[in-house]
Amino acid sequence: MKKNSKFLVATMVIGVILSGCSSKPVTKVVDTAKPVATQKSSSKPTQADLDAKLKAVAVKADFVKLNGHESENKDLKVKVTGKVSVVDNTKKIELFDCFQLTTKEGDGYGRYTIINVLSTPVAEGDTVTAYGTVNEEKSGYGGTGITSTVVEK
Repeated sequence: MKKNSKFLVATMVIGVILSGCSSKPVTKVVDTAKPVATQKSSSKPTQADLDAKLKAVAVKADFVKLNGHESENKDLKVKVTGKVSVVDNTKKIELFDCFQLTTKEGDGYGRYTIINVLSTPVAEGDTVTAYGTVNEEKSGYGGTGITSTVVEK
């Protein structure tokens, strides 16, 4: 009888446990909404956008202030207009095509090395305006270097 009562008690406990688990209705929430693709509001700017921004913030280069003070003016965005005096497309001294630009500033002249990143075609004697940033060190030609992405004739 002890064996039967233990069996009966065990069966009743299991029955109560199982009936307690199944007595509540199960509600499953399924999210059927499709994820909405969000478009980035700021995509990568185009070269034209970058050029326009550079032209808007560039200041007129001053040879006297820049020459010998390149490290102090590193990454300063400048605009320089002058006459192309030497063109070097051999890339022996600079990584990109470059040219010397002679400017008339006040009572004197300035000479810049323009690193022509986009290889805009220029010829000796052309009058151009270059927009770019002042390099930290003098160019391979010994003058103030300006890395330019915009060269306009």
